[in-house]
Amino acid sequence: MPTTVASVDCLDLAALDVATLSEPRFRIGDAALSTVRPALLGSPDAPCLRLDPPSTRALPGDRRAASALASGPVPAALDAGDPPLPDDYRAVHGRGPSRPRHDGTDRWLRRRTTTRDPRPTRGGRSSADGRAVTPRVVP
Repeated sequence: MPTTVASVDCLDLAALDVATLSEPRFRIGDAALSTVRPALLGSPDAPCLRLDPPSTRALPGDRRAASALASGPVPAALDAGDPPLPDDYRAVHGRGPSRPRHDGTDRWLRRRTTTRDPRPTRGGRSSADGRAVTPRVVP
């Protein structure tokens, strides 16, 4: 299954129901644990995404929200070696399920995270001007 990336910059906002997508009419994540949220945030002309396509659902019975969600981003598959560098406010990315073969041909992703503000990561860096952050293992 390929890695997919879909950017809000590729959306035809005029063709979407931006008003509905900007209202808290969606459950994002595990329906039992998630709160009701909008799928788009910020300016209607240049919105940010709050979306996890496989686990975003309109509230039960909200046909307008379900229709607005169905007209969302169309993912583009990446080729092997293409580095996805999505802005998490402007794009969604992910992979579909796959079964590991454990024969050396499996496809594994390396994770790289970027930030606009490095100050909160100071405790994990070796120096104030360092850029690499030592990962924390959370039990």
